[in-house]
Amino acid sequence: MTYRTNNTRFAIAVLVIFVFLCLHSVAAHYTYMFGGELGVAAISASLDRDSAREWVDSLRVRDREPPGEYEIQRLLGKRQQEDRKRDG
Repeated sequence: MTYRTNNTRFAIAVLVIFVFLCLHSVAAHYTYMFGGELGVAAISASLDRDSAREWVDSLRVRDREPPGEYEIQRLLGKRQQEDRKRDG
């Protein structure tokens, strides 16, 4: 009877270790992915009261329809002019 009990305890211990390692791996992955952004957001929020409003505004959709062919050409020309002015 002790043989079966020892195997059961061993199996439970292996299962617990496996689950712990899986959860640790997932937590480490998400901390790596989102840790930087969350840290920057926390620092910005503590230093600037309007950071939350600016962040929400940056996610807002400005134009509901995609720009047409002529609008894209105009925007590219504007960018090229700004680059020429900046480069001198």
